[in-house]
Amino acid sequence: MVSRGRVLIANTFSLLVLITLTAFTVPVFADRPSSSSFSIDSARWNERRNRLEVRGSGSEGSTVEIFNADSNSQLGSSLVGRRGWSFITRNPVSVPCRIRAEQSDGSTDERDVQYAPSNCDSGAGNVNPTANANGPYSGVVGTPVDFSSAGSTDSDGSIVSYAWDFGDGDS
Repeated sequence: MVSRGRVLIANTFSLLVLITLTAFTVPVFADRPSSSSFSIDSARWNERRNRLEVRGSGSEGSTVEIFNADSNSQLGSSLVGRRGWSFITRNPVSVPCRIRAEQSDGSTDERDVQYAPSNCDSGAGNVNPTANANGPYSGVVGTPVDFSSAGSTDSDGSIVSYAWDFGDGDS
């Protein structure tokens, strides 16, 4: 009679384990996205590596084109593989604030770029810098005069170069 009690407990334990495994297994597979759904899973600016990193899912074999969502300028493209798609661009001229991805079947998705710099490209176009020549200057004929551009700013980027024009054809 004791052995029957042990067998009964062992069978009950096995049944409980089976129910527990079933309860945890079903939701995991039910929540998995299908491989044919299209989305941007992440879009982030990696300042340390100076690159834009975009990853997503879509229909295997499809082409994905990536755009600055605000200016509509194309950044590049990627093919969807078994594990989805990814796009990385290094040293971009400007970092988009928001990106759009378009799959070759017409599916689209948009996402804000995580960690985008405060001067990210919002599609407003280039805004001319504000020059500050720090004058007035004076000098003596034949003696060099130093000029400074300190305080010049560019609200949508960084100043790439400086050019002085004094109207004499030599500057």
